[in-house]
Amino acid sequence: MAQPTGADQPVLETTARFHRFQVGKLICTSLSDGAIQVPLPPSPPAPGAAQTAATPDARPRFLYVPINCLAVQIPDTGQTVLIDSGFGLTPETLGKPMQSAGRLLESMQAAGLSADAVDVLLISHLDIDHVAGLYNADGTQVFPRATYYASAEAIAFWSKTDIDLSASPVLPWVKAERLLVSAHVLKHSAEHLTVFQAGDEVVPGITATPLPGHAPGQVGFVITSEDDTLLYTADAITHAVVSLATPHVYNPMDLEPDLAVTTRKDLLATLSESGWRSFSPHFPFPSWGRVQKEGDKLVWKPAE
Repeated sequence: MAQPTGADQPVLETTARFHRFQVGKLICTSLSDGAIQVPLPPSPPAPGAAQTAATPDARPRFLYVPINCLAVQIPDTGQTVLIDSGFGLTPETLGKPMQSAGRLLESMQAAGLSADAVDVLLISHLDIDHVAGLYNADGTQVFPRATYYASAEAIAFWSKTDIDLSASPVLPWVKAERLLVSAHVLKHSAEHLTVFQAGDEVVPGITATPLPGHAPGQVGFVITSEDDTLLYTADAITHAVVSLATPHVYNPMDLEPDLAVTTRKDLLATLSESGWRSFSPHFPFPSWGRVQKEGDKLVWKPAE
């Protein structure tokens, strides 16, 4: 990935980090993969929103994006489940580590977890920062004992020979890297990949739930134990302030922007009304907390 340069960049977190918490009797571990800089193209108009003229300096050139993954240890079955795999290798070579991301294995080691210990790897969607850590440059599995799981809809879309990304306003090189990484994953996944349908209980206590719009076949995961629930939101919500304060505003990375807005609003309503905790991989570490109402606004309460 082309890296931004210049004085406008904040210092990126590059150290291993982990944080443990429980959902019922399930042991969950938030694992930092580091962070990346995302260039900000102009966003399309938000549906129904008042338009205002923006000056060139009204928004930053780059967005700081944390990347965090979630491990779930299930005492009843002895399984260790990892949800998403982080950035892994840089897309242009699929062999050169990034300077600021791809730290998942370091964070796992710090947490006392090894790649060999992962039994199940759940894929929320096939974007770079969620699947580029699945395979090495030579096509071998990073998590050698794991069975990888992805939604049938996601696999069908990214397996097409004429993938159309024209609806997304992301920069052309970002689209090219999405295609490169998804092709690399699918090329090497034939023996390791099991598909599921949204709504399936993929492993005991973890059910896939559809979260369409950001990427075809994107799912979240509802993790439940002893009347306690955590919802892994994938990229249906991506910013701890912007996604909640202005859910109607398009995310430049959404491939189906209107559908993504509807999904985001419905998801936030579910979280605020149910009282469930949630884990959003691009929220500030450790990425879990609650969406709550304060007056007529929704706010993020981290790690509560």
